[in-house]
Amino acid sequence: MKQDTFDFDPGEKWSYCNSGYFLLGYIIEQVSGESYGEYLADTFFEPLGMDNTGVHRADLQLDHEAKGYSYANDKFATALNWDMSHAGGAGALYSTVLDLQRWNEGLFSGQVLKQATLEAAFTRAQTKTDDNPLGYGYGWMVAAQRGLKTISHGGGLQGFSSYLTRFPEQELTIAVLHNALPTSGVIEPTSIATRVAEIYLWQPMRPQQQHDVDSSVDPTTYLALVGRYDYGSGVIMTATTEGNHLFAQLTGQPKYEIIPANSSRYFWKVVEAEVEFLCDDQGNVTAVRHKQGGRSFKAPKLPDEKEAKGL
Repeated sequence: MKQDTFDFDPGEKWSYCNSGYFLLGYIIEQVSGESYGEYLADTFFEPLGMDNTGVHRADLQLDHEAKGYSYANDKFATALNWDMSHAGGAGALYSTVLDLQRWNEGLFSGQVLKQATLEAAFTRAQTKTDDNPLGYGYGWMVAAQRGLKTISHGGGLQGFSSYLTRFPEQELTIAVLHNALPTSGVIEPTSIATRVAEIYLWQPMRPQQQHDVDSSVDPTTYLALVGRYDYGSGVIMTATTEGNHLFAQLTGQPKYEIIPANSSRYFWKVVEAEVEFLCDDQGNVTAVRHKQGGRSFKAPKLPDEKEAKGL
């Protein structure tokens, strides 16, 4: 990273970057004089009673540790085993759902951060280009589910996927951990959290958006929609097909099926969002228009990646 130049000046744009979190972990070590794991344990985990949370190491022996799996070819197989010792502040934490609940109660009750810091973290970052399609604050995505404000974040790598969302006005936190990625699509953290929220909060939520599925859309037309779409700030939406189904995947998130409302407009079932594929005068797809949480933006289609040929 020392060799790299800046992608842009601070405040110019927004881009999610794991390397930035790695550097933050390094700064913590330099300022505190402790290792990253020791600092987190002393400052946060132990005071909050989070006895089953810490920084993972390859040689760490944990009771009841979940193994990671990946779903492919209609079956689960043991996933690639990452050595998370190198991730630093960009990840490497192990935990349980109950400990995550303790973390959230401590965070939102003011035991972890000052109120002014929390308000800054939960505010959508503003940049000169106003390029922040995910509504990102300081480490949190700020959005809404059927009219109720949400503060959330997901994560994943081969073998593991997770999602945590907080409804601050209703004081409800939902955390879902799954030891699989890619998932089967049936058990998936984001969709499970969405459904749980609707079970508990359906009364204050606005009426559910209804989509009519256009069953007349020919699945063979999905091939024209396949490609990568630039959402900005390093976020790419990749559209792919599997059999007679069309899928969309955002950078750093699992892959979800998108359902046709008509031949150009598709919607997600796991979240209230839709994407419209836009064409030029010759009928070629040039961009998509993404709508979610009251926001709408256009994302141009990127050139197809060329396969590298060996000598």
